[in-house]
Amino acid sequence: MADQPRRNLDFRTLRPRQRETYQRVARGITESRWTGKNPRLALREMGTSLETGLAFAPEAFEQLPDGTYRVRGTDDLVRILRMPTASGVTDFETRSSLVASEVARYDNAIEAWLGGNPYPLREFRNRRLVLDDGRRVDFLTDEDVLLKLARRGELSFESIYATTD
Repeated sequence: MADQPRRNLDFRTLRPRQRETYQRVARGITESRWTGKNPRLALREMGTSLETGLAFAPEAFEQLPDGTYRVRGTDDLVRILRMPTASGVTDFETRSSLVASEVARYDNAIEAWLGGNPYPLREFRNRRLVLDDGRRVDFLTDEDVLLKLARRGELSFESIYATTD
């Protein structure tokens, strides 16, 4: 199949279409993990299939005795994430599902703040995200800067995932 990755997948060497498929698989795995949805359903909602998920990220799934699959508790799939910082919205790569979960929690806190609830955002004050390469990114909690980004339309809550093209 043209959309299947080579063995020993290296995200950086994938063609654009394969990268997009890979990111849809990662989003589906995250959705299944967070919501408890069946992986087949979660992947279908992301526009892909369980079979494609198993081809791109077999290590993220566990086959149960009855033949069905569930996602493992963590994984090291490459994710290209988007996060607001003091210098604007930044995209970065991570292999940590734990980092991706933290960015998603932060994103939800910003969404709650924009909706009038300041409390979830306060949890991120004076905290940093440590990226795979050791860089540290401060969670942006300055409400004036967040408001400027929101007014410019830079805060989007459709997804924490950046586009891959």
